Amino acid sequence: MKNILTVLSAIILTLSLTAQEKAYTPVLVTPEDAAINLMPITTLDWNPVAGFYNIRYEIQVSNNESFTDIAAELVAICSAVETPALKFNSQYYWRVRAVDDNNTSEWSEVRTFTTFEALTTTAPNSNNVQSPRTTFSWKSVGNITFNGIASFEVLVDTSKEFDPSSPNYRQEVFEGDFTGSVSTSQYIPDLVFGNKYYWKVRAINSGIGVLADESAWTTVDSFNIVSANVPTFPSNGEEDVDPNIELKVKNTYNPCSYIFQISEDEEFTAPAQYSSKTTTLKEYDTLEYGKTYYWRNLLAYNGQQSDWTEVWSFSVIAAPTLVGPANGADMTKDDGLRFKKIGGTDEYEIQVAANNTFTNPVTYTMSQPSATVGSALLSNFHLSEYNMTYYWRVKASNKASGESDWSVVRSFVYRESSGINDYDKVSTTIYPNPNNGKFSIELNQRVDNAQIRIFDLTGRVHFIENISLNENEKYDISVDLQNGLYILEMNNNGIRTHKKFTVM
Repeated sequence: MKNILTVLSAIILTLSLTAQEKAYTPVLVTPEDAAINLMPITTLDWNPVAGFYNIRYEIQVSNNESFTDIAAELVAICSAVETPALKFNSQYYWRVRAVDDNNTSEWSEVRTFTTFEALTTTAPNSNNVQSPRTTFSWKSVGNITFNGIASFEVLVDTSKEFDPSSPNYRQEVFEGDFTGSVSTSQYIPDLVFGNKYYWKVRAINSGIGVLADESAWTTVDSFNIVSANVPTFPSNGEEDVDPNIELKVKNTYNPCSYIFQISEDEEFTAPAQYSSKTTTLKEYDTLEYGKTYYWRNLLAYNGQQSDWTEVWSFSVIAAPTLVGPANGADMTKDDGLRFKKIGGTDEYEIQVAANNTFTNPVTYTMSQPSATVGSALLSNFHLSEYNMTYYWRVKASNKASGESDWSVVRSFVYRESSGINDYDKVSTTIYPNPNNGKFSIELNQRVDNAQIRIFDLTGRVHFIENISLNENEKYDISVDLQNGLYILEMNNNGIRTHKKFTVM
């Protein structure tokens, strides 16, 4: 009886050990069953089988569900593996089983996935306008990272038929490591200004032998190469512009150069020509006061040129514009004759005379101010007859442009000054004082639209600005000044206060 029990125990123990050593069937994780638009190289993943010695996995990828047409057989020691580069727009079936030195599990469930058919174009599209060096962009369906792509082939033509015999037909193949990208961009140079093009792209996998394949072409899209730019500034026919006005066109087409022509006649018989790397022409010969000019622009790239833009015109300001004082106003030697600054001007000539024909005028010359308004103090003219009416006018000059016309003539009545002092009704605090041209001011009362001027002891104005300031509110000033003594004047509704400060 004991021997029978021993034999039965041995049999049960053997069966138990055998059951424990049987390999478990792997459970598939990704891709999900019936996944679509996958890459030629796709990662297959499953849950690892633990507890066995020297475990490994056998993977089958088949063209049919019965696994009679195997596309790839793989072996892995980890619980994931990449397929070889498979064909595009193809449905595949896959399964996994675990194997150790003694046992083989059952095959897992069977899942299926399908590789993508075609890419998706992103740019250029919808007839938009491009540079002759156009950047083409495309992406994968569903933004799946590229894997198993050896190259992309792009066709460009002026015809939807993409005829290789056409002079405008372009075929470009872009090779590289595209793993990891969800989209890619490549440029094609030397497309022709003014042409309308069609384009499409396809992928070529890295498959070997029977697995080598090309995807379907994308949907054909179209775009235009710019034929001409668009002028924007100054506006067509604009008057009273500065002689160094910047000329601007609208659109940027890298890496084109922007060729500007400026002419005194609409036929451009003897134009001045300039090249810019941007859409703005900033540096060119200063133009003459009072003249009308015509301008146009074209794009240049790698030996070819676009059409010219339409021709626009502008007129350079003929004479300075007077700002103040008003005609017939009372003035003292501490007041200034003010006029608008004209860009591109070297200096201004201000004349004051006892008659409006300017017989024997007093002349004062000043250089281009840093502020938008220039001002010449009457103290510069050394007038001696108080309560007398004087007349004044201004003209601008430039070494390249010559002289402008005289401005309109205004008059003023010269009154005796009460002198400069630091103790007028509005108290001004300057700190720090001395300073380096950067300082703050505070007032003991509110001012609205008061004018601040800074001038040196010769009467030259270095700064002019209108401010509104609350009581004890700080106002910061920064002006480039040489070392010396300066006067800050505040004109608050005709009441002037002055404060001296030192720059060092």
